[in-house]
Amino acid sequence: MVAYNNKKYYIDIVESKPAHAISIIETDCEVDFAPPLDYKEPERPTTSVVSSKEPAQVQEAPVEEEPKFIPFIGVGKRLDGKPMHQFPSSVPSPF
Repeated sequence: MVAYNNKKYYIDIVESKPAHAISIIETDCEVDFAPPLDYKEPERPTTSVVSSKEPAQVQEAPVEEEPKFIPFIGVGKRLDGKPMHQFPSSVPSPF
């Protein structure tokens, strides 16, 4: 039993190296956890294999074209609410 932070932790020491006795006070420990003694691995559902004379045809989803990156196509606004002065843009508009 390890008492820590007003809680009691019950643990089983499976292996200790290099000695048969250990001290965990003011110590850095490397800890590996074994599965709990009452642990049962969940059963996996069995998959039925459908046999057919022809191999199953896999349809590939159509490849969608990725959108091209367009840097900042929005509009600017001033914090004071006054209208913005439009400057001629040297970059052509994508629209």
